[in-house]
Amino acid sequence: VLFEGAVIPSDQLPHRYLLQYLGMTTPPGSLLLLAAGLLASIRIQATRPRSREAFLCSMAQLWLFFPIAFVWVTRPNVYDGLRHFLFILPALSLFAGLGASAILRLAGKQGARHTLTAAALIGVLLLPIKDLIRLHPYQMTYFNAWAGGLSGADTRYETDYWATSYREAALWLNQKRIAEGKDQLN
Repeated sequence: VLFEGAVIPSDQLPHRYLLQYLGMTTPPGSLLLLAAGLLASIRIQATRPRSREAFLCSMAQLWLFFPIAFVWVTRPNVYDGLRHFLFILPALSLFAGLGASAILRLAGKQGARHTLTAAALIGVLLLPIKDLIRLHPYQMTYFNAWAGGLSGADTRYETDYWATSYREAALWLNQKRIAEGKDQLN
């Protein structure tokens, strides 16, 4: 596995592999809202421990953190970034939504402050759109700015580990060779 610029056997990856991949491939705005959502869930659990909401927060925390803790402790063979852990992304999104809701609640129910906060949240969440449009149809190769974007991650991490772009690259090479008057690559 290509990790931090070195090829490492999948059974010898550092404990932080999965957590680091989550941090590098999730848009920063979503990570900040995730943190706000986790804080809001802890607050719900502390202030209303027997409520339905506290129970749901506990289940979502288990959904998000158990797989990460399991990988951290047991160190199974893990490779291809988040491929085997895509099922935790909805939990991450739930907490990001809870974080956005908590931030909007702090801003008040109406008025300019609420509107500006909502606009700022939308703006933060839309930041990766430019990169995702540029990467289309290979959005799975997205790395955030903390990883240096795709160009910063290219030689340090597995990017297109499913090799989905290889067909397009081969077609491009064939077209280039034909344009130069050479035979097609087979």
